Amino acid sequence: MNWIKQEIKGLDLSEGSLRQFGFYVGAAFFVVGSVLFYFGRAEYLREILLVAGSLLVIPAYLNPFWLKYVYIGWMTIAIVLGAVMSRVFLTLIFFLAVMPVGAAARVFGKKFMELKADPSLPTYWVKKEKKEIDYEKMH
Repeated sequence: MNWIKQEIKGLDLSEGSLRQFGFYVGAAFFVVGSVLFYFGRAEYLREILLVAGSLLVIPAYLNPFWLKYVYIGWMTIAIVLGAVMSRVFLTLIFFLAVMPVGAAARVFGKKFMELKADPSLPTYWVKKEKKEIDYEKMH
């Protein structure tokens, strides 16, 4: 987990970066809150989003350095969430894509690698036959 601390210490805390954070996240909150307000849904959530959006956009305009700790907290959550979700996503890809291909290959007798040692073989190199390529008739 030391790499998370390094990522957080390496955040760009410049005025432009903080201003951009305030405008983008505040605008996103404000847009979602406005859509909820327009459709009359989620009364408390829309008010929270509208206020949060305003509380991010106004300091971004006046003095972006006021958003420093909000930005660090937001990015810490994003870094941790990204670390967890990337592992979950890669695990799902493995179990939903790679493992079924390997299981099907075993069922049909396909061997992708020769894993057993055979001392009688001079080499484990698998020769491929050379194909004639005709660049004029490619299809």
